[in-house]
Amino acid sequence: MNTDTTFFTNEEGYQLVDRFKQTISQAKFFDALVGYFRISGFHQLYKELEGVDKIRILVGLDVDKKSLFNR
Repeated sequence: MNTDTTFFTNEEGYQLVDRFKQTISQAKFFDALVGYFRISGFHQLYKELEGVDKIRILVGLDVDKKSLFNR
């Protein structure tokens, strides 16, 4: 279990995406419950997610029409 409590400020070296990449690269399963899902964020993590055995993402009921229709 990672006990690093560093704050993320989106400055170089303190970005949340870097922590996600580090954690996901060691995972066998990826489960996420999100209110909003953006493909741009998923795209930043897809290389690390390729090694994950099972991915489940539950998205809230409110869908952004722009994301839905602009594929």
